[in-house]
Amino acid sequence: LGEPLAREILSSFSNVQEVELHLPEGVALHARPVSLIVAVVNRYEMPVEMEVAGKSCNAASILEVLINAGSNPDESRYVFRGDARPLMDIKLLFEASLGENGLQDLPAPLSYLVSE
Repeated sequence: LGEPLAREILSSFSNVQEVELHLPEGVALHARPVSLIVAVVNRYEMPVEMEVAGKSCNAASILEVLINAGSNPDESRYVFRGDARPLMDIKLLFEASLGENGLQDLPAPLSYLVSE
């Protein structure tokens, strides 16, 4: 019952956006890249929703993201909704092949992921 009110309050304190991202060639969402997505979301402490194949989950929950991604292994399109700040970092993470080439290759704004 309180969800509409919570969404209204959240939108007044954050810049809620949506970004559609595609997995880079040769990259799959397994435990390591999912843990980086979750770390980004948890750093900002703002709700972010991840949608894959029409099913949404809480992007701050490693279990929910693994189940959602694992239930759709052939899907390469992901939609994230939430505050612009974590979405920008998630976009950078996807552009950096979700860390699959090594964390040392992550862009500077994601340096906080190297120490986690």
